[in-house]
Amino acid sequence: MEEFDNAHSPNHNFRLWTSYMQMVELLLAMIRAYRDGNWDLHLESFAAMLPWLTIYDHTNYARLGPVYLAGMENLETKAPKVHVEFIAGNFVVKRTNKRFNQVLADQATEWMNKTCKVQNGIIGITRNDQARDKFCVT
Repeated sequence: MEEFDNAHSPNHNFRLWTSYMQMVELLLAMIRAYRDGNWDLHLESFAAMLPWLTIYDHTNYARLGPVYLAGMENLETKAPKVHVEFIAGNFVVKRTNKRFNQVLADQATEWMNKTCKVQNGIIGITRNDQARDKFCVT
């Protein structure tokens, strides 16, 4: 594969699509890390994303990403209990015992917010006795 890449590297179109494929591969690795609750894969894929964040001028991520990564890599010495929980996959939310279904806490919160806001949900809760009774303990 390396020989093929070297033979085609002068072609601008080839380089564009190769870099695109590398970015997609990183995103898929990050999704896999979240869905499987794999902390080491999360750190590895985030570290691999940092150069791309810099190249594409995502200033805040490029500036604070290395700080986050350094903190998380030192987690084992600074907060060993948290590190043990993260290694066990407790940095994501899992609602069932099935595989490949975990999501980040903020995504789980957004899903719960949507669930609350659908028909007879939390929107207009003070104007609808049924909705209020559904979500509130009296």
